[in-house]
This record gives sequence, structure tokens and C-alpha cells, in this order.
Amino acid sequence: MTLAQAFADQAESCSQMGSPFMGRLLRILASQWPQSSALGQKFAGFEGDIGPAGHSLPLRIAGGLHALVLNGTAPELAAVYPPNNASTADLETNVLHALHTHEKFLLDWTDSAPKPTKSAALLP
Repeated sequence: MTLAQAFADQAESCSQMGSPFMGRLLRILASQWPQSSALGQKFAGFEGDIGPAGHSLPLRIAGGLHALVLNGTAPELAAVYPPNNASTADLETNVLHALHTHEKFLLDWTDSAPKPTKSAALLP
């Protein structure tokens, strides 16, 4: 599976599970992933299953971008994240800017796969 396909598959899963924003975000990454960047090269170096059953590369980068929003270091990204309703063009511009501007943070963030939270068991 290619990285673009892993992003597209995860986008479809997110959309089907009721997360249209994550679907949009991951579709942008599927088509606009910066392959020549340090982050792009890092992801290209993964072997084996890069999807959700393996290395979870789409979820790693989505989690890193969300962390930038939550920790307040990427206000331009926060401006296009929910509850804001940004156009796809604005979302794409700001996501690509964040990938470039916060590459060091994202390189470190994506060293480990996402982990399910224990609180998920409390939801029912």
C-alpha cells in the first residue's frame, strides 16, 4: 500500500465513522503530502503495513497536527480546525504550512504510533 492510499483509506474510514473533518484533512494529505520534506522522507522509510493495523502513519500525522492545535503553537492551523468551518482551500493551505513550519515537532511526534485511550472504555 502506498502512503497516498493509506491516507485515502483512513479518510474514508473517518468519514464513515462520523468524522467528516478528519476525512477532509486526510484527503488533503493523500493528494498533497510533501514527499521531499524530512517528514516525507521519514514516512517513506517505513516498511510493512503503514495503515491502521500497522504503523498507523495517517493517524500519527493527524494526531500530531491536532496536538499543535491543542497546545496552541499553531494558531493558523487552529483557525481552520473545528469548530471553525474553513474552506478546503484554506484548510489545505494551513495544513501544508503547519507541516513545514512545525516539521521538527511532527518528526518527534510521529516516532510512536497512536495509542487508544483508556477513557474509551468509559463511553458506553
